Amino acid sequence: VASRSLRGLGIHLLLRGRRAPRSRWFYHRARTHAPSVLLAHGQMPTPQAEPRLPGSDTGLSTSKRCREGRNPMCARRASVRRVAVFSPEAGGFWVGDVLAGIDDVCSQQNLQLVVVQTAVGWQASMVDHAPIGDYYRLGRSLRLGVIVITATAHPDELAILSQMDEPMVAVAGPHPRPGGPSIVIDNGGGAVEAVRHLLGHGHRTIGFVGAFLQHDIMERYRGYLAALEEAGIQPDPALVYSVTNDLSPGGREAAASILEAGVPLTAVFASTDTHALDLMDAFAEAGVRVPQDIAIIGFDDSEIAQTAVPALTSIRQIP
Repeated sequence: VASRSLRGLGIHLLLRGRRAPRSRWFYHRARTHAPSVLLAHGQMPTPQAEPRLPGSDTGLSTSKRCREGRNPMCARRASVRRVAVFSPEAGGFWVGDVLAGIDDVCSQQNLQLVVVQTAVGWQASMVDHAPIGDYYRLGRSLRLGVIVITATAHPDELAILSQMDEPMVAVAGPHPRPGGPSIVIDNGGGAVEAVRHLLGHGHRTIGFVGAFLQHDIMERYRGYLAALEEAGIQPDPALVYSVTNDLSPGGREAAASILEAGVPLTAVFASTDTHALDLMDAFAEAGVRVPQDIAIIGFDDSEIAQTAVPALTSIRQIP
């Protein structure tokens, strides 16, 4: 399933009942180490001041008027239906595209969309986690359900989310609750195709670059191994370059190791386009030509990859 094909699939697994009003966006950052919250579509309405007439009940508290059914705002709040998305990132390539798809469906269905930016997986060990109460409050206050983008989610956060009773769909990784519904792309199949492409061009010493902190990168690594074994090539652990994260300058870390070892390979499968472009830049600075001296293939076919010089071959997620 390509990332654009994820558009709304999670929403359709959650949808139930009536529709709610749509409104404007606002952004709120709770506090230093608590989740950041973005609420799109259907902001909770603020009661407007009403003229107080003789004999009116406007002096009653809001909660009492709600209990007695005299406050129209309470009925409106009760009808509001929301979807919460817990994501380690609130934008950028791929995550931004998935969020845009969810946002489109929420707009069509007149649903509130709440995006909660949690700690990014590889940074989670360096920051204080949000109090458990924050996650429960944000999750249990919803009327519809929760979508969790688990590709880079920290295990501690998944453990917290797994305790929520709300309907929940995972995207790009395992569900926080065993056996729960997940929507994932074929990372392994895409990796196999990438390595087959290099093998088809005669390469036999093919390296792998990736951050082994994410579920999808592990799947791509397993696809890399499977393609080599399919071709009768014994995988060489010395050609596997583990980097700290899937962002820049992760690829430069791998390039430094490759150059230090005297370029012991003829091709590299980079698990992300960012790594591939880092490799290309580092090799160019060292006088190693791409693709003449070393071939590189990426994964994602992101916007930055589409403008790379020289051109970068990449496994495309977006149809």
